[in-house]
This record gives sequence, C-alpha cells and structure tokens, in this order.
Amino acid sequence: MFKSYYQQHSLLSSDEIYEGLLSYGMFSDNLPSFLQSVDFFAWCKVQKQDTFQKTETTPVYYESIRNINIPRIITIPNPIAYRNLCFNLKNNWNDILLHFQTYTGVTLPNLRHLINRIKLPD
Repeated sequence: MFKSYYQQHSLLSSDEIYEGLLSYGMFSDNLPSFLQSVDFFAWCKVQKQDTFQKTETTPVYYESIRNINIPRIITIPNPIAYRNLCFNLKNNWNDILLHFQTYTGVTLPNLRHLINRIKLPD
C-alpha cells in the first residue's frame, strides 16, 4: 500500500532519528572500518551540552589510496558540527512532521498528479 512521506516519517521518533543519523549516517559504507560513528554517539550521550560549541568549522579531509595507486581525497563532516545538525533535527522533529503532514499527507487519488517519473531515453 502507498504511504505518504508523513506516514513513513511519523513511524520514527525524534530519538530514533538522532541515533540513526549520528550513529550510522555520518560515514559512507565505502570508508575504512576505523571510521565508525557508533562510539562517537555513545560519547555524545554522556557529554554536557556546553561541550558542543556552535562555532564555524571546516570538514576533516582524509586521503585514501585507491587500488590503482591514485590518492582519493575523502571529506568527512566535522563531527561536532554534524552532531549539532542531528541534535537540531531531533529538537525540531515535530515541526518537520507537521511540514510533511501539511504538504505530503494527502491520499493517493489527490497525489496522482504529483507523482514524478524518471523518463529514460529510448
């Protein structure tokens, strides 16, 4: 059965969004295994709010060698800035749900004209 964005997102709590994004959404699966954020999430849970200052940050750059001996520069978001972003999403999750309910919480017959399809050339 078809579900709107609101119906899909309302199944998630703000805590699930925060943990999911911070524990598993910070790094690509293609990165080496030492770049994991589950431990960072555990560290964030025990820290005081003052630890996470809202200052301008720069990304962290990591250089990885491809299997053809050419370096690849990988940009990783600053962990504290990424945590602040996830924390703001958690704090505003009800407002985000309200937005989804207002603009996407329509039934399928009313949504049929809004469905986009990707057209591939023949």
